Amino acid sequence: MTPVDRLTWAYFRSINAQSHWVMTEYGKQHALEVKGQGQNGTIILLHGLSARSTHFAFMVRKLRPHFGRLIIPDMLGHGRNPAPDCAIGCWDMQRTANAVLNELVPEPAVVYGNSLGGYGAISFAAKHPQRVRALIVNSPGGGALQSMSMQDYMNRFRPQTKDDARTFVDLYFGKNLPLKRLLAFGVTRQLNEPFVKAFMSELTNDDFLRADQLQCLAMPCLFLWGQRDQIMHPEQLDFFKQNLPNHVQIEEPVTYGHAPYIEHPYDLSARLMTFVNENLANAA
Repeated sequence: MTPVDRLTWAYFRSINAQSHWVMTEYGKQHALEVKGQGQNGTIILLHGLSARSTHFAFMVRKLRPHFGRLIIPDMLGHGRNPAPDCAIGCWDMQRTANAVLNELVPEPAVVYGNSLGGYGAISFAAKHPQRVRALIVNSPGGGALQSMSMQDYMNRFRPQTKDDARTFVDLYFGKNLPLKRLLAFGVTRQLNEPFVKAFMSELTNDDFLRADQLQCLAMPCLFLWGQRDQIMHPEQLDFFKQNLPNHVQIEEPVTYGHAPYIEHPYDLSARLMTFVNENLANAA
């Protein structure tokens, strides 16, 4: 466990967060549950590749007054979950996350997802629209590429040295962070896990989101894409802009990088709550 992880776990213990373990085809999977004081029901928070549930600590602090429950799963092979002992793909990630959410969140909920978590949030909302009251995504994965292959794109997720890791983290975040070196260490370790390397090697164009999955999103949707995000390709943003329904609110915050839930958690929480309040009127 890294120093960052120890600090965030101390925070979650201080607010009496519960760990849940849900049995799936890949064994027991971990999710955090935090009790809130708000009237907006449940919110689900989905992190991206190489991250973990505890990275939402600062957002949790801001969202607890507004929601009754916060459910934050660790994605397959991330956080407290054991690494899979076989190759996995996007749909393995998705099925596992769905199994966790099916057990812990039977009621309709607000769903937020970042990067790979954004891909998961969109896939979940397209398959189970009745269970998503509002959808908020930031730089979601799954946008189609034309000018480069999937493997060329995924090569940027393969840092080998400390310098590679620092470069990756510089691209990942839109500003310097006090704990950047520690984050670079954790990112390098996670991205070099055998199952993550196999996962990235197995990705193909068939794993892209389809236009019809986006076009069926009828719930209130907020789509965020930071102008300082250097991890995602501009063509992927174009794909989403061309295929998202007209009612989707699209914002491109100037200061956001790829993971504002880590670099701008308070601003992101405020944007999320403004959107929820305008669209759901605090209905439980």
